[in-house]
Parts: sequence; C-alpha cells; structure tokens
Amino acid sequence: MAGDSNMGDLAEATGPLVRLERYWRSLARPQKLPARGEIDPNRIDDALPHAFILEKVAPGIGRMRVAGHALQAELGMEARGMPISAFFLPEARGALRMWLNQLWSVPALVDIPVHSTRSIGRPKANGRLLLLPLSDEAGETTRALGALVLDTPAGRSPRRLAIGPAESLRWEPAMRQAFTPRLVRAEDAVAAQPPHQRPLREGRPQLRLVSGGQ
Repeated sequence: MAGDSNMGDLAEATGPLVRLERYWRSLARPQKLPARGEIDPNRIDDALPHAFILEKVAPGIGRMRVAGHALQAELGMEARGMPISAFFLPEARGALRMWLNQLWSVPALVDIPVHSTRSIGRPKANGRLLLLPLSDEAGETTRALGALVLDTPAGRSPRRLAIGPAESLRWEPAMRQAFTPRLVRAEDAVAAQPPHQRPLREGRPQLRLVSGGQ
C-alpha cells in the first residue's frame, strides 16, 4: 500500500535522529546536561548533513550557529546564522516558539512532527525536528543539538514547514528530579508551613514520608 511505503520512507529518513538522540543520552549525567563542547561530530556522522547547533538569543527564539548542508538546500540559502523559525510557515512559528521555551526553560527534549505540501518545484514531505538541550560554557541551558530530516529531497524551491499532527509530538524533561525519602516528625513539617496553613493538632508526634533530604 502507498501509505505503508510512505511510513517506511519516513522511518528510514528519521533513523539518524534515533542515533543522534542515543548519542546525546550517552553524554548526559544525573542532574547534568551534555555540554556544547562535548559534542564530537565524528560520533554523529550520518546525522551531520541534517544537524545543527542552536543558540538561544531570546525567549522562544533560537539561531543556528552551525548547520549541515541539507538544511541549506531546504532553506534555499545559507542556514548558519539564521533563526530556526525561517524553516517554518508564519502560522507555525507561534507553536515553535512555545516548544523552544520548553526546550530551554524546563529543560526538555522536544521531538516535533513536521510536514509540507506539494507545490511547483517543491515535493510533498513529512519529517521530524529533534531538539536536545545543551549547556554552555557557563553551565546555563542556552544551546541545543538538533536535526531536521524529511522523507523527500529538497526541490528547486525552498520548503516551509507546518507542525503536526499533535499526537505524534514527543516532549520529555531532560533531567529527572531525584527522590530521596526521609522520615520527619509531623510537627516539623507543619512548622515549615506558613502560619495560616498550619492545622491544629493534638496528641503524640507522628511520622510521615516526604520527598527531599538525605
């Protein structure tokens, strides 16, 4: 069936994204994102034509500092130095800004389905945009390793992308909060609350389980 063939083409096209994410995860440590300086291009060779390093320049706005040659073909111009929103239709840029905010503020891994319609000089395409947060030299989350892949080659004219379908979008916090149980006396936990929130208690001290601490 044609639909099955298209799904197979997309799965094959996005294979480099799977390996890129696996490499990024191999660099991550508990409560510590991979750093921009740790990225070794030799370890992501099959994703390099589609890959980029994104720099946060304002909330929800990212500029490409490094970009692969396939991105230049899609954009129809040099991609380095361009905002990532240049790849998208105007009506998709609001949603893109929201996901860029999630990328850096949470921080979070964001995997966005994208597509474009067929037109003169531009074949129809489906694909994915993968964004993986990185820390900068100061330890702040202001960079991202990313890649954009599509299941058909670029045409004679630049393509601009839409986002969707929503059910195929993937979002995941990049760092898990540690949970270390400890026992505290109930009156100690009550004393830590603002006075107007403290319940009235009588009787013997009690123990309960709370998160945090050693």
